[in-house]
Amino acid sequence: SSSCANFVFSPSLYLDEKGQLVIQGYGETSVSVNDFQANLVKSSVFKEINLEFATKRRVFNMDVTDFKIISQLIKSRTSQ
Repeated sequence: SSSCANFVFSPSLYLDEKGQLVIQGYGETSVSVNDFQANLVKSSVFKEINLEFATKRRVFNMDVTDFKIISQLIKSRTSQ
């Protein structure tokens, strides 16, 4: 069995007007998007991670999963 790393490419990363982190991009497969989301969940930096959508698309002759994730950033304990 071959172990091939699936890619996730995020061309869009910004804070919206509510201060939420918005990540939009493409994953090689829906599994790679799920793995990416799971890693965000495990992180101590993010909370309330919501997958808004994950849709299969064809981009530049490749099948990819287009996704959008919205998350809250956990504020540092030292900041007021």
